[in-house]
Amino acid sequence: MTPPLAVIVGAGPNLGLALARRFGEDDHAVALVARDGDHLAGLIGELRAAAITTHA
Repeated sequence: MTPPLAVIVGAGPNLGLALARRFGEDDHAVALVARDGDHLAGLIGELRAAAITTHA
């Protein structure tokens, strides 16, 4: 079964990342949307290292 998807718009290193982690801990896949692609890549790396399914 496909996990539910949480979409975080305006993902950043504080609230956006905290929300993504929280949803990921509740077995949601997470999709991040942000303006800065390089910054977004860093957030994705952190979440994937924590075994959270992450898309951008």
